[in-house]
Amino acid sequence: MITGAKKEYLQKWFNLLHLEEAYERELYSTNGKEDSALEMIELENFDELREHVKQNLKQEPPKAIVLKFSKNFEDKDSVHGFLDNFKPMDYVGLTQSSLSCTLRGNVVEKRMKKIKQEDGKKYFLAYICIRCYINEANINPEKFDLIDLNDTQTFWKLENKRKNFFPLMRGNLLELIVNPDYQRLYELIVENRIPQFDEDLEKFKPFETLYKKKRGSNADQINAIQRCLQTKDYNIVLGMPGTGKTYVIVLLIRILLDRGDRIILSSYTHSAIDGILKRFVEKYPTYRDKLLRIASNANQVDESIRDIVYQKKNFKSIGAISSYLDSKQLFAVTCLASANIILSNRKFDTCIIDEASQALEPAALGPINLAQKFILFGDHHQLQPLVKSKEAQERGMQVSLFERLINKNPSAVSTLSYQVFFQLISFSKNP
Repeated sequence: MITGAKKEYLQKWFNLLHLEEAYERELYSTNGKEDSALEMIELENFDELREHVKQNLKQEPPKAIVLKFSKNFEDKDSVHGFLDNFKPMDYVGLTQSSLSCTLRGNVVEKRMKKIKQEDGKKYFLAYICIRCYINEANINPEKFDLIDLNDTQTFWKLENKRKNFFPLMRGNLLELIVNPDYQRLYELIVENRIPQFDEDLEKFKPFETLYKKKRGSNADQINAIQRCLQTKDYNIVLGMPGTGKTYVIVLLIRILLDRGDRIILSSYTHSAIDGILKRFVEKYPTYRDKLLRIASNANQVDESIRDIVYQKKNFKSIGAISSYLDSKQLFAVTCLASANIILSNRKFDTCIIDEASQALEPAALGPINLAQKFILFGDHHQLQPLVKSKEAQERGMQVSLFERLINKNPSAVSTLSYQVFFQLISFSKNP
């Protein structure tokens, strides 16, 4: 049972997300648009799910199950209208309130079937199959032990996360709170435990030539890189635009790759991730094969780096996909796409989030939950999360994890200044 500080943290964020979600739905409805991504669907293989829960709930890593859902329609156009909301490998959220379930999965199949009744009337069934990973973080085993199967328990609420990311963020919060593997991360983020740093500087001497003697590096940038390498938990790099945050990230990635780290690079926006990757491959082209960009649509990615985008169609077997993914050291994905199935059961040494001050805390938890330690870059004075609900704003939803940790643990902050800017002014005055 969730109690104490864990319960308070979860309740706070679930309430804030509810306020923001309700505001967005009201705005959506006011604009005269139909929220067709929210549907009630019927689970076809409930007995299989019940047996899966019974046999595999405590299995680590979680075992996947494909859940098959259906929905009735009177005409063919309505079926197509429903199925068009979903594409193969889309991330979807599934909730069943009576069973206390909140699942996340990927669409693996969708199809239509025409049914003719005895009286000659016909109707159409839309089928959608979703691959999910189930453990105690997203399902209540006590509910399943007491199941008396009936129609009301087979209906689930389906949400397409391409249009609604709130289920994904709730899932991130539940992972942090319920999963015992994240206890250390919970203490750092919720209980505000002070992050630890490795003070044995001898370990970092092999990498010093990459950043201490780098032409163009100033003292603040050198210190930021040093602290990012030293941290055992997390470090925050604060800097206004033009202070060299991207320069520091690119150099840090190079050092971490040389050190053998597996990295998840993330941001709230595609453009921020692509900007870093473009700079990195321009500076270090021989490292290109170590990088993987994850996006639901390759057209979302800058054209110059589309060759490193993961595309399942390029592989003929699961083994080939697995070997390909194992050959990569850096995975780049937006915060809200970090639940992608190819990241399932993968662990990283370091998570780097750019523009972290722009991401809601539950969104930032997505990539952070996948790594041993995390490094946040941003500037909360310039960019804050976009929150539309005034009540949610007043309750503090706009305070990002980046800003909150800066205020709680200033010792974990590396600040970048306009040192280069002042050098330019001095040069202009003394030509």
